[in-house]
Amino acid sequence: MLRRDADDPHRRFLLVIRQYRSGPVSFPKGHVEFGETEIETAEREVFEETAVRIKIRSAFRETIRYSPAKGVEKDVVYFLAYTDRREICPRRGEIAEAFWVDVSRANEVLDHANDRHVLKMALQYIASEEGVKV
Repeated sequence: MLRRDADDPHRRFLLVIRQYRSGPVSFPKGHVEFGETEIETAEREVFEETAVRIKIRSAFRETIRYSPAKGVEKDVVYFLAYTDRREICPRRGEIAEAFWVDVSRANEVLDHANDRHVLKMALQYIASEEGVKV
């Protein structure tokens, strides 16, 4: 989830969350509910966790597979979305903190290598769409 700065359209901010106090900083995400598409899930989860409404209108899609426990594998699908909304309201009881971080500082804030990889891929995708070199 990216937001452009109103005064400088080249400056972008990334929406990140911390699910519990002193937990890792990562992207909003969640589980697919019955009858939902992946995109509907992403839009719903971002809203439920942060109160930020989004619409995914990008072809960017990145899948990360990881193992949270021995014998367990999970796939997480990431999308790219933009919003103009600055206000965030973290979901009480589930999200300890949600905040915007300048993309130039995002690698310092994101705790998981997988998230940093997804951000790198998203920024390369944006650059190719805009015709600029990363």
